[in-house]
Amino acid sequence: MLDKAVIIRNFSKSAYRYDEYASIQRLAANRLIEEIPENNFKQILEIGCGTGIYTRLLKARFGSSRIRAVDISERMIRVARENIRAENVEFEIGDAEEIELEERYDLITSNSTIQWFESIENAFRRYSSVLNKGAWFVFSSFGPLTFTELAAALKDIRTHRDLFVASRNFFDKGKLQRFLSKFLNKVSVKEIITQEEYPSLKDLLENIKHTGSRGCITGCDYIWSQGLFKAVEDAYMNNNGRITATYQIFLCKAAR
Repeated sequence: MLDKAVIIRNFSKSAYRYDEYASIQRLAANRLIEEIPENNFKQILEIGCGTGIYTRLLKARFGSSRIRAVDISERMIRVARENIRAENVEFEIGDAEEIELEERYDLITSNSTIQWFESIENAFRRYSSVLNKGAWFVFSSFGPLTFTELAAALKDIRTHRDLFVASRNFFDKGKLQRFLSKFLNKVSVKEIITQEEYPSLKDLLENIKHTGSRGCITGCDYIWSQGLFKAVEDAYMNNNGRITATYQIFLCKAAR
């Protein structure tokens, strides 16, 4: 079970350095914007806007659209407002699973956020109910194969059996397709597998830290002691010969 208080804390701590480390999130955003069909969207809802990496792409492509951009972290919203100043973009602090949905939208979209939801079924139900006829729901989500190498290294450490990578709870392709099909039509889920190499385990953990994703699931908020760090690094190198990280990204879309 993912703890939203922990998620808020992690992303808030990382707000002012997030863009420096968010190369994978930026890659996902660039691929996601290409998945949005050509249309004259008047009302757009962006879920989990963060610092505005994806918001900027939406604004550039749909310059005349009104964009309501929501994020659970007040600090992330603060940075987004500093990065993007436009009359047609309205930033709002709120939990995407609980925000008021009184308007109807032509596009609901989100980059690298859905994996943190407690119930995608309830969220998809709510979003589908406020989409106009012919409107689209388009988003990216990290999958459970993300940080496969780190998960294997942690598993190999016998003295820390309760350490787990958070991505093991992320939604797989089948679950995303199943819940989208329950409420919407023209469902498409594309998978991207990409890998990044890091100079050291420290660099990987710094990247995880500053993108708010953290290496461990709630309840495993360990201090990385010198002994633990060396054990993980040794296991990593024994398994892979280098410090790499796999990222599984799903590009999803469906129509009302």
